[in-house]
Amino acid sequence: MWRTLRSGALLTCPTHIDIPKFLKEIRLGHPQASARTIFESNILGGSCARVCPVEVLCQGACVLHKEGRRPVSIGLLQRYATDTVLKEDVHSLADELKVTRSHEKLGSVGVIGAGPAGLSCAAELSKYGYDVTVYEARLDFGGLITYGIAPYKQLRDPVPHEVELVKKLGVKFRTGVVIG
Repeated sequence: MWRTLRSGALLTCPTHIDIPKFLKEIRLGHPQASARTIFESNILGGSCARVCPVEVLCQGACVLHKEGRRPVSIGLLQRYATDTVLKEDVHSLADELKVTRSHEKLGSVGVIGAGPAGLSCAAELSKYGYDVTVYEARLDFGGLITYGIAPYKQLRDPVPHEVELVKKLGVKFRTGVVIG
C-alpha cells in the first residue's frame, strides 16, 4: 500500500510510526493496541494526527493514488485510535509504554519548554530511565501546539491528555519558571 525507498524503508512517517501495524490493529477491532503502536513512536501522536501534512506524507505515499483511488484516511484513523485511549485509559497506556524503562535511574535531566520537542524529549528520556523535570515559562503546556496552530486545525484536546501521559511516565513539570 505504501511506496518504499530503494533500501526498503517506508517513505511515510517522520516519527516512524508503524502505519501498517496500527491500521491492522484498528481493522481487527483493537484501537488500544493501535494507540500503543502510535504512542511508542510518537508520544504526541494525537496532536500530530491533527496537524501532520498526511496528504504529502503517509496518505501521499499510499499506492492507491496510482490506481486512481482515494488513499486510506490515515490521519483520521490515527485520531480515532489515539482519542479512544487518551480519553479512556491513559494510566494503562503509560504502564505499557514504561516496559522499556530502566529500573535504575541514569541521572537527572532538565528540559526547557513544554512544547512538542520538550514533551517528546522528556517522555523518551523518562522511558530510558532518566529522572526528568520540564521547566515551562508559561502556565500552560503545549508550546506551538497550544499557542501557534490555528484553532480550526488543533483544538485544545488532546494536549492535556498527552501531557497527562507524559506525567504518568514519571516526568515532573514546573510551570511559570523562566530559565536564562
